[in-house]
Amino acid sequence: MLVLLAAILLSPTTAPEAAEAPVEVSMDLRWMKPAIEMKLNGTGPYLFVLDSGAGPYLIVDADLAAELRFPPEGKEGMGDATHSHGPPMNRVFVDRVEVGTIVYEGVEALTWDQNLYSGSNRPRGIVGVGLFGGRLVTLDYPAGRVRL
Repeated sequence: MLVLLAAILLSPTTAPEAAEAPVEVSMDLRWMKPAIEMKLNGTGPYLFVLDSGAGPYLIVDADLAAELRFPPEGKEGMGDATHSHGPPMNRVFVDRVEVGTIVYEGVEALTWDQNLYSGSNRPRGIVGVGLFGGRLVTLDYPAGRVRL
């Protein structure tokens, strides 16, 4: 019994890693779709529509891409369920994307000239849930929050 106890006490143990604490950001519903604030390369925040069906991680309106001086680095087509081959869009890279306290670096994005909304505080693009990787994304409509 003593040998077994010593083996247990001397054997290496690894504590399970603590799960990351959820990050919550406010959800804006003025456009009848959930939108969240994000910073791009330290500027902003800008509103982006959160789209669970978006294939690209990030689509930035062309005027914002020009304002932030994102140089095009090629073209890529984007389709949807109704049109599998959409028009080609410029591919750009965003050095830093911040959502609350979460930071993503080197994010590939597409730009488009499809301002879906108007006004000074309009959404400036679309963020797909794929940006958040393996994180659980919860839309809490009653509380007006998105939890990552």
